[in-house]
Amino acid sequence: MVALIVSLTVDLAARDRAHATRSALEAALLARFAATPAAELSLSDALERVRTTFGMTSARKLEPEPAHPRHLITEPGMGYRFEP
Repeated sequence: MVALIVSLTVDLAARDRAHATRSALEAALLARFAATPAAELSLSDALERVRTTFGMTSARKLEPEPAHPRHLITEPGMGYRFEP
């Protein structure tokens, strides 16, 4: 019989990229798993997390004022729309 026991610590606030080389998406999914240990993450929940993270990350990179987006517009219940 073989048993694999893993101890994992994830600092979700870490900004040291030499040690924490994860994308915003990876951090969002890890945060979701850490918030609800042993709970399953459905495909629809994972996709929603991907969509939300994509929008927030893209807005921070593209928009002159991310709090007031003009180009990457959120369409509630649908996704995003790009306005040049």
